[in-house]
Amino acid sequence: MLREISKYTLSFLCLGLVCALLACDAKTPLDEPLDEQPADSEATIAAESLASEEAVLRPVVVKEIEVGQSGIVEIYLDHVVDLYGLQIRLTFDPDVLQVEDANAEEEGVQVTPGQIPATDFVAVNRADNERGMIEYVVTQLAPRDPVTGSGAVAVVHFQGLTIGTSNLNIEQALLSDKDGQAIPVSTQDGKIEVE
Repeated sequence: MLREISKYTLSFLCLGLVCALLACDAKTPLDEPLDEQPADSEATIAAESLASEEAVLRPVVVKEIEVGQSGIVEIYLDHVVDLYGLQIRLTFDPDVLQVEDANAEEEGVQVTPGQIPATDFVAVNRADNERGMIEYVVTQLAPRDPVTGSGAVAVVHFQGLTIGTSNLNIEQALLSDKDGQAIPVSTQDGKIEVE
């Protein structure tokens, strides 16, 4: 267990370093905006409102599943501010479900990247149908702006194997800003029934 914790802690530190290195850019006079918006602009007020709410990561069942059929689950992130990179691990019951490959050209089984963050650099996109685990690590690259708002971070197409219920547990959720600093996030687990 200690080896696994160390591996994922190191993985998050690497994600932060990658975000910081890829996002760093020197400012020049040409980078400065010509017209400054007042501090109480609508954009500033909206960002401050979102910042008062903690980001929440949760699985959302978009399409129910029947045995032998496909269903869709979005891994959805609400109320995030200044997102630049993320690392998630979701588990499911491999006796009830299996992930359908989203990219046959790549080796292994992958999920579909979501709307946020932009997938400029995908470090890990792996679904393990034997262990019932999805790992997904992605970051944006400079000069792209950080993401503030809500949206799907990944879309999972599951196939129902047998009648039953599978928990969808988010075992790890690490978010980072452009500087590689952690963004607080809470998680909500879910479940999906195969009929």
